[in-house]
Amino acid sequence: MTPPEDFFAPLPPAPEHHDEPPVYPDLPFQVPINVIGVPMALRLGLARTMDTLVVLSHAVVYHRGLTLTIDSWARPGTELDHRDHPWEALRPRFGVLLEDGTKVGHDPTTAWAQAPAPGGDGVVAPGMVQVGGGDGLLTTSTTWWLYPFPDGLTLDLVVAWADRGIPETRTRLDLAPMHSAAALVEPLWPLPPAPAPLGRDRLDEGRPSSGGAHPVVSLDPSDPGFTS
Repeated sequence: MTPPEDFFAPLPPAPEHHDEPPVYPDLPFQVPINVIGVPMALRLGLARTMDTLVVLSHAVVYHRGLTLTIDSWARPGTELDHRDHPWEALRPRFGVLLEDGTKVGHDPTTAWAQAPAPGGDGVVAPGMVQVGGGDGLLTTSTTWWLYPFPDGLTLDLVVAWADRGIPETRTRLDLAPMHSAAALVEPLWPLPPAPAPLGRDRLDEGRPSSGGAHPVVSLDPSDPGFTS
């Protein structure tokens, strides 16, 4: 019997190798890379008009936080033209109000002010960063990493989209199913230790940008080598 022809074409040549030690991101403002989270389909409506629908489509639960994916749809013929609107207006604004009254995501200019302080006690202030997304002609999709895992039984999801006629709107999210799901999170292989202590300047390299996150060394904020 003739063996089947290979399905995949050959890969291109490997790039030039550089003898640099690998580093692995494992910081509070990043989704864990060595853990299988627990996905939860939600389809929770956050706002709706005659022309627009905004939904919390799903979440993925981890021990130290969760991802929230916000999707939107526009009626054909009502889509926003990027030539007439700033890019910030092309998606709904999204934030979280925790049970204790803490606001998260309300001011994008303070995102990094909530990172753990060097040499601190390891307590991480609540924060939220974008870790994924993509837009179509009539749709938007944005995934946010909310950290640490929220205390309390509920939180409020807050959306607003002035350019599509949606005022600030709050929707209560029940966290009880997510607390239960956290017991099913599966850690995989432990991450290798940091090859060398890194300071705040290298920590900054790991902060996510609009396209994702750059690699940074696995490092506990309470580690003596975590210095500014």
